[in-house]
Parts: sequence; structure tokens; C-alpha cells
Amino acid sequence: MSGSSDCLAFLSSHDGFPEQNRGNTRDVLYRRQDIGRQYLERVADWISLLTSGCLVSIAQGAMAGHAYKSAVDELDNGVGRDLDAPFRATVLEPVGKLCSYYPTINEAIAKRNKKVSRIRLLTWYFAF
Repeated sequence: MSGSSDCLAFLSSHDGFPEQNRGNTRDVLYRRQDIGRQYLERVADWISLLTSGCLVSIAQGAMAGHAYKSAVDELDNGVGRDLDAPFRATVLEPVGKLCSYYPTINEAIAKRNKKVSRIRLLTWYFAF
């Protein structure tokens, strides 16, 4: 039993590590923690750089979108204002005049059809 009590005393006094390895273990743990800290710092710097670039590009995109919308609105208003009078003179008024001729044309066609039917009737009557 003394052997097992000696073993328990050794483990409790040295936390399970022999004295010669105790310093090396702490150095290894410190190095691992330091490497992890350095890696996390690099990741944080990279994320910061990435997000700052995104914020700048988002702001520039918003400004570009606003400028595009205002340019399109200005162009639309300018085209409507500048082309309204020529369009009215070259397209709308001639089409309106053409549409106003239809009743007159239809009346002339109806008169012609009556005359043609009378002439056919007379030619048929005198043919016999």
C-alpha cells in the first residue's frame, strides 16, 4: 500500500508532470496560445479591411445609383419636352387628319356603290 500512496503523493505534488517536463509543458501551451492569438489578430485585421472596403463600395454604389436615377429622370423629362412638339406636328396631326377623312371617304364609296349598282341594273336591263 505504501507504493500506491507514494504514487498518489507524487501525482498530487507535481500535477501529474515530472519536474523536468513541467517548464517545457508551460512553454508549449504558451506558444500554442500565442500562435492562436496571432492568427486571430490577422483574421480580425483581414475582416476589418474587408468590411471597410465593402462600406466604401456600398456608399459609392448608392451615390452612383442616385446619380443614374437623376440622369434618367432628367433625360426622360428633356426628351418629352423636346420631342413633344415635333412628334405632334409630324405624327399626331397627320393621323388626326387621316382619321377625319374616313367619314368623307366612306360616304364617297357608298355613293359610288349606288351608282355602280344602278349602272349594272341599267346595262342588264338594256342588254335584253
